[in-house]
Amino acid sequence: MLFFFRRYRYAIIAHKAWLLLIIVISFCVGGWFAARPDLSIVYQSFSVAGDPLIAASDSPVNVLPLSRLIDQPTEFFSERFATTQLREELSLAGLLPDNIQSNDFGLGRLARDTMTLERTSSGKVRVRYKGNNEKVGVALVKFFSKRLAERARSGKTRAAGQMAISGTPNAGSPISVQPILTPDQSIIIDTARSPFHIAKLVPALLTFAILMVVFLLAVGIKEFLNAAFKSERQMAQYLGLRVLGTMIDADRLSTARQSST
Repeated sequence: MLFFFRRYRYAIIAHKAWLLLIIVISFCVGGWFAARPDLSIVYQSFSVAGDPLIAASDSPVNVLPLSRLIDQPTEFFSERFATTQLREELSLAGLLPDNIQSNDFGLGRLARDTMTLERTSSGKVRVRYKGNNEKVGVALVKFFSKRLAERARSGKTRAAGQMAISGTPNAGSPISVQPILTPDQSIIIDTARSPFHIAKLVPALLTFAILMVVFLLAVGIKEFLNAAFKSERQMAQYLGLRVLGTMIDADRLSTARQSST
């Protein structure tokens, strides 16, 4: 048995070029998966001038500027009432992830991790999703874009009511010219990739493992089917001669002698 394992080791060394090919193929598979777009970017843009007032979610009368909501978007994406509505819409559409079927905290975390409220360089406001599920992204962007527009309209109404209590606003008052968020015509869908994500290593590692198993099995089967003697006992049995000793690989001995001279 030990003799066979020695031969097996020598056979692997003799076919080491195949090991290099396996490594190259694994790197190619890993590179291909790293270059593939695996993230969906979905966003809805709003045209707006100035800093409109948005209805606060923690009060029936208070308002806050849009800039504050952009600086602190957690309140917007994690509001309990909005999370309940979002769950219902995703459930009806069959898009609610299995791991958060009965977990409001998980749904709120999904929104916080994938959604952003930002102002672009062109002055627009953008509700944006970045994640690995395009359909869920479209549903989230539609929901929060609609909610942002509703809160902007409600914010203008609340501000006008507060002004009416303190005094009737004239035509040039800030409330009468309060800007309104105007959504663009359609939702934009784009793709991106995360080449350094740990999940990208899995296909390369699986490819390497599978090819190594195939390589080792192929070498083992080849050596097993080889008609040459596999051990000293076989040599003594089939030749009818007593084995006095064994010598190391002649090629290795010749190479060692040449290097020493």
